[in-house]
Amino acid sequence: MEQKKEMNVYVYVLILTSVTALILSVLYTSLNPMFVANKAAAKRKAILKCIPAKMDLGDDKKVNEAYAKIEMIAVSPAGEVYDTTKLEAINAMVANGAKKYNNLEQLDLANEEKKNEKDRVYPVYKYSGEKTYYVVAVRGNGLWDKIWGYIALEEDLNTVAGVFFDHKNETPGLGAEIKDSEAFKEQFVGKKIYDEKEEVQLAVIKREPPKGDEHNVKGISGATITCDGVTNMFQNGMKHYDNYFEVLKPKSKVSDASL
Repeated sequence: MEQKKEMNVYVYVLILTSVTALILSVLYTSLNPMFVANKAAAKRKAILKCIPAKMDLGDDKKVNEAYAKIEMIAVSPAGEVYDTTKLEAINAMVANGAKKYNNLEQLDLANEEKKNEKDRVYPVYKYSGEKTYYVVAVRGNGLWDKIWGYIALEEDLNTVAGVFFDHKNETPGLGAEIKDSEAFKEQFVGKKIYDEKEEVQLAVIKREPPKGDEHNVKGISGATITCDGVTNMFQNGMKHYDNYFEVLKPKSKVSDASL
């Protein structure tokens, strides 16, 4: 009798587990497209937010209309360019658990970090409106977890036109201010990323930068490690675009005197 009761419990648990798994599978299948769409919309909005152009981002339709002015490519650290026609080539470099992309817009630095360093590609978003801006993506480490950002550059590929930062798990009121504080982000506008030697100099420092300083912004009080992470994110992230930028930059004309 006891053995029969025990068997009934096993059967009940098996049925309950199977039904639960089926429900979760149905929910995932039905809700995943909505999740993917919302994630894509949030990403588009984040990219557009760092571009200093007049645009209405009130709903997804407005976001998509504004995003239509953006042309996206991916570049390798060597400067090789991948457009939508070369998605297969990007997916051919997938390794170490990285996911393949169904379209170029899905390109994600968190996924790229899983690849061998030589196989990684990095997104560039060219916005063509009244002015042209180039937006690049960077990713680094905060106090508790990953931080990332989008940097809009003027056509000189050196002057910051706007920034958008986000984080996975920074402290509210402290490290999380890299995302929440508009005053912090506004400091970056007009700053220069590179110096005369083409080295990244943009940094977040503890003190108020002297008037006329081109490269430094004041950090967030009590969030030194997160702010150092932002500095390192610029230092490490921008170098992936160096070779591509060299191709974009107008070449200096040789003067008649040097001929």
